[in-house]
Amino acid sequence: MLGTPFFTTKSNGTGMGLTQVFTIIHHHKGRISVQSEVGKGTTFHIWLPIHPNT
Repeated sequence: MLGTPFFTTKSNGTGMGLTQVFTIIHHHKGRISVQSEVGKGTTFHIWLPIHPNT
């Protein structure tokens, strides 16, 4: 699953990159969406509030 810690398809990867990104976006009260099509690529849309509600 996308964002699962320690999952990677790379021979020398740690699988922590997207997990960290998801955590940072969540802490800033943002959103992320992912669209992917096999053989074509993946697009990430990230929204971060200018003035988060605190």
